[in-house]
Amino acid sequence: MQSYGQTLRVIAHVDMDAFFATASITHHYPKLRGKPVVVGGDKEKRHGIVLAKTHEAKRYGVKTGQAIWEAQKACPILEVIPPDNELYLHMAKKTRKIFGDYTDRIEPFGIDEAWLDLSNPKGFEGAQADISDMQNRFYNELGLTASAGIAGNKVFAKLGSDMKKPNGITVIRPDDVPTKVWPLPVGELLFVGPATTKRLNNIGINTIGDLARMDCDAVRGYLGKNGIGVWINANGLSDSPVSRSGSSEPPKSIGNSTTTPRDLVCNEDVWHTVMVLADSVATRLRKNGYRARTVSIMVRDGVLLSGLGRQTKLRRSTQLTHEIAKAAMALFERHHNWQLTPTIRTMGVCGSDLEPVNGIDQLSFIPDIYKTLQHERLATAIDSIRDRYGYRAILCGTLMADPIGEINPREHMVQFNKGDRI
Repeated sequence: MQSYGQTLRVIAHVDMDAFFATASITHHYPKLRGKPVVVGGDKEKRHGIVLAKTHEAKRYGVKTGQAIWEAQKACPILEVIPPDNELYLHMAKKTRKIFGDYTDRIEPFGIDEAWLDLSNPKGFEGAQADISDMQNRFYNELGLTASAGIAGNKVFAKLGSDMKKPNGITVIRPDDVPTKVWPLPVGELLFVGPATTKRLNNIGINTIGDLARMDCDAVRGYLGKNGIGVWINANGLSDSPVSRSGSSEPPKSIGNSTTTPRDLVCNEDVWHTVMVLADSVATRLRKNGYRARTVSIMVRDGVLLSGLGRQTKLRRSTQLTHEIAKAAMALFERHHNWQLTPTIRTMGVCGSDLEPVNGIDQLSFIPDIYKTLQHERLATAIDSIRDRYGYRAILCGTLMADPIGEINPREHMVQFNKGDRI
């Protein structure tokens, strides 16, 4: 176990319970407290899916991402309320302020959860007392509850925060690992997605303990270099520190997704949607000073809401709309079958393997480098005009002829960092 001087390393993962639904109920719909409620998108704009749910709704089998009509079928007394993004950001800032009263090492993992380094001479007992005090403040000051896991590393702390919900605390000491962690399904381990879970299950690795007991070289041979990381996590050997509050790591990806005003039924529909999303991604890459080496797409059909994800490596990194759009469209045409999936409801485009802008100096041997730089300067000028006069002040011809209805590319921005395993 790593330690700071003579102090035992203790990390907590705090997850706000049903954060979006509870925040909305507390501030706007107090009479709905204790009832099955979901935060849902606008049916008229084709965003009629469950964005968040209360624990009461979960007991009826309501799931995040489910169509509203399906959720109402599972729970006839379900209440549907609209999202309030400004409120969520405001409440998230208040939770971070409370975190800051106990530690300056705070690493967010999404808007509603974070890791805290609570290492102190009192060890796990001191951390548990701090978390209990935080929970009281969350409820009394914000009307929220939170669940927490406390362990010697971030991975096991995250596991612990899911064990007792809502408003619970789970402590996982080193001696607790064989009984509390290893019996869990391997898919519950952080960063082990469905594809990796399936591969491990195929060779008889069903629990975290099964994975931990494997030979490290065997795991690497089966899963590649990422196998080393999951083996380390399964054995509780991860030593990743919690970032200090105010510090931030460079983004791993920048992406955008949207549910379209109507189902997409042909390549032309998809191209217009891809252009809108690629334009948003490219704009944000430029504003943050990055180029993307890899382009990914996410496609969800209009009937079963099943998904498809694919990615491709570019010949060189880019921050230009047309280059991202062409790569995304080529991916779609290569992998989508209209006969099997005749309608599309949701699409996403993402840029990853990000490189700082100054990296283009290393590409000076490419003959068309000057044309690329000219295109980037033009794109930056367009960004400035849009910042001053609005996004629609300058549009490419494709977007002006949009046949699927107006899509606001800034309405559904996402960063494909948390939980997206394409």
